[in-house]
Amino acid sequence: MRFVSFGLAAAALVSCGDNITLPPGDPGALVTVEVSSRVGVLLDDIDDVAGGVGATTRDRVVADLLARPETFWQARAALQLRLTTLRLVYRASYYDEASGKNALPLPPEEAWTITVAGSPTRQMIDGHDYVAIDYTFSSTLLTGVDEPRASDFALGRVGGSTQEDFVLPVDPTLILQRTGFACMDEEEFPPDSVDAENAYEFYDDFCEIETDLTRACHLSDLPAENCVDAVDRAIGRVDTSVVFTRIAWDDATADEFRVNPIITPDAPDLKVLTEGYQSLSNNRVVYKYFAPNDPDECALNEEPACVGGPGWRRLLTFDSIDHNVGGKPLDIGPVDYFVEGLGGELIDHNVYTLSACHNHFHFLYYGDFGFGSGTNQKVQKNGFCIESTGRLSNHELSALHTERSCENQGVDPGWVDLYSAGLTCNWVDITEVDTSTGALTDTLFFQSNPDGFMCEGELVKQEDGDQVFEPTDFTSPAGEPVDRPVCDVAEGTEDNDRGEVSVTIPKVGGAMSSPCSDDQQLGPQRNCGFTQQTNTTNSLLLTCNPAGGANDTIRCNGGSVGAQPMIVRICEGSIALGAGTDCSFGSDNMISQTVVTNPAGNTDITFACPGARDTTETGGRIAVYTAPLYEADGPAAGFICD
Repeated sequence: MRFVSFGLAAAALVSCGDNITLPPGDPGALVTVEVSSRVGVLLDDIDDVAGGVGATTRDRVVADLLARPETFWQARAALQLRLTTLRLVYRASYYDEASGKNALPLPPEEAWTITVAGSPTRQMIDGHDYVAIDYTFSSTLLTGVDEPRASDFALGRVGGSTQEDFVLPVDPTLILQRTGFACMDEEEFPPDSVDAENAYEFYDDFCEIETDLTRACHLSDLPAENCVDAVDRAIGRVDTSVVFTRIAWDDATADEFRVNPIITPDAPDLKVLTEGYQSLSNNRVVYKYFAPNDPDECALNEEPACVGGPGWRRLLTFDSIDHNVGGKPLDIGPVDYFVEGLGGELIDHNVYTLSACHNHFHFLYYGDFGFGSGTNQKVQKNGFCIESTGRLSNHELSALHTERSCENQGVDPGWVDLYSAGLTCNWVDITEVDTSTGALTDTLFFQSNPDGFMCEGELVKQEDGDQVFEPTDFTSPAGEPVDRPVCDVAEGTEDNDRGEVSVTIPKVGGAMSSPCSDDQQLGPQRNCGFTQQTNTTNSLLLTCNPAGGANDTIRCNGGSVGAQPMIVRICEGSIALGAGTDCSFGSDNMISQTVVTNPAGNTDITFACPGARDTTETGGRIAVYTAPLYEADGPAAGFICD
């Protein structure tokens, strides 16, 4: 997140917002939220070639998109609106403190209304070929009576209004694949947090070109263009605004927009979420390589480690998300997160311990992750930082802004703490899970607060305000005793601390070689809907010569006459796993990708054979994955690359 000063604008809002005219006795506050925008499907990636009978591939795709129902476009608009999340939740970081601007998140999605205008059309946007449609968004924030002014002085009176301007991609999918890290704001996130599937959580159109001395957004990479230029070049932009307006209190309106009400009024109460786009149900199998004897491989070198060993690992990654459904904040307290020598009672009692690899303090008692059952169950502990990262409730006790951070940890009423799929260690290592005889279905679980270190009740404190601690049988990674904050636990708050979902692990492969989970992932850069091919000897791997440079070749053919174009993606193969590594588009284990426009003919693909990574992974192995260019076409029967 980047700090931006708007001193003059802030001064004007102070003058306007201080003229507060609110009726006495309102039980809460209402703020309407409105957006007008345009969303679409980018066609540039679809090769405009003859294929099959009749129209070109792109023209056929256009015809299909024009016939899609209104719900398709509403779902796509929701994907675009999610790109505003980071800036709205961390809004205070973009303004001078004197501006009085704090978080103004969108209401929960259950309260959204998205209305498309007419029918989609084919059009050119910033030089890009599109099928697109205009839409409007409306909803209403329901919160405490003083909360709107705490988020923006202009909202301190009925009729007051403020807005946040955004540059958004017209096509909200495949952002990382198309623009790299130009729009990814990684500030205060652990390394390697961003992947292609969670990139929307990091979108920040304020990201600029940076150097090693001016890093603000970028940690993983230093892109050569800013976010807006990257979106213009690779996708096409829409300029829009999120407009917030305070309206008079109305009981019926409040009832209409009240979402996820309080379960435990007089205490904090964490509930593990298992349904929704951010929940334990958002899980996928991925492959990651961990270099042996590398001090920077924190997943290997942490205590406890979150992978079973070095080399290629097969991981089940997922969202773990706690929702405070209580009427009180879950308070953990101040933590010297950035290791500034501030100390603190949580550190003194080893509730938080220093991660030398990450160089910040970890909370090791956040939760247990597990997959499987009985003797085959895989369980690991995980923890990082507990803070309010999103507002999932819309009610009078759910504040619009939060003071929580890694330096002041806790979760406010109605807010959630999200560890998203893709974050390092937010997974279960399933490399040793036996799927040799076929796919395996079992239980993925997240047990939040397994050891009672987060107080779902009232913290017991001394007269001077210091917390009271009690000894435990736990020891820190350094072998020191760990004390637990004493808590007067509220009845029933432990009942929803565990979430479970059923997950099927495929025999081989992961998310890339599994069917796409929805109809929004389109085009050759998607990471789903591929099939890993076997060669003529029924092996998943092909051999090549690592010393040969970029001179190895495979030949693709065998499709029927008139078959539609196919994508051929070559990924690094793992000798240890005996299979490919399901590479994401643009990842370091993706060797090449080609669109074969005539699957019936001979197409030779030249590639650079991967070299050795370690003494086990000695290189010389590839895996070939194929998929239809447009998923709705289905695979070309008989098409093979060998």
